[in-house]
Amino acid sequence: MTGTKRVKLLTPLNMSKIAMLSAVAFVLTLDGIFRWRLPIFPSFLALDIADMPAVVGSMALGPFAGLWILVIRNILSVLITGSSTGGLGPIVNFITGATYILPLAFIYHRVKGIKGFMLGALAGTLISTAVALALNYFVMIPVFANLFFEGDVERIIGMGTAINENITNLFTLLAYSILPFNILKNVIVTIASFIMFKVLTPVFEALKRKGSSA
Repeated sequence: MTGTKRVKLLTPLNMSKIAMLSAVAFVLTLDGIFRWRLPIFPSFLALDIADMPAVVGSMALGPFAGLWILVIRNILSVLITGSSTGGLGPIVNFITGATYILPLAFIYHRVKGIKGFMLGALAGTLISTAVALALNYFVMIPVFANLFFEGDVERIIGMGTAINENITNLFTLLAYSILPFNILKNVIVTIASFIMFKVLTPVFEALKRKGSSA
C-alpha cells in the first residue's frame, strides 16, 4: 500500500470501501455531534475531522478514491442537511479538502512509510491552508457577509475582534483566525487519519482476501 503499485479503483470491493468511508465522512460533518466550535475562534469557524475518511481512502486505494469520498460526502451533506450558502460552502469544502488530500496521497504512494505520510501531510497542509486563505478572502467571507450581514464585512471582522483584539481588518482576520484554524484542523485530521488507517488496514486486508477467495 505504500509503494507505487496501482490499485484498480472501480471494483465492487473498492466501491464498497468508498461507500463506507463516504458514509462515515458524512456523519463526521453533523453539527453538534462531530463538529465543534472552539472559543478561541469566531463562531463561523467549525472544527471537524470529516476529511479523515477521504485521507484513509486515498492512502488505501489511491488519490482518486479520496476525491470520490469528498464528492459523495458533500453531495450527501447538501441533500440531507442542506446548505446555508446555496451550495458554495460544500464546493469550497471540496476544494480545500482535495488540496490537502492529493499532495498527501501522491507523496505517500511514492515515499514509503511514515516518512512519506508526514511529508505528504506537510505538503497538503501548506497547500490547503494557502488555498483556504485565498478562498476565504475572495469568496467565502464576501458571500457570508452578503447572505447574513447585508454585505457588511466589518461585522464579520467584529466577530474576530471579540475573540482577539489584534483582529482589526480582513487581513488580520485571516492571519489570526483563518490561518491558525486551518493549520490546527489539518494537524488533527493528519493524526486521526494515521490512527484510523492503522486500525482499518487489517479490516481492508481481510475483506480483500475474502473477496479473492469468493
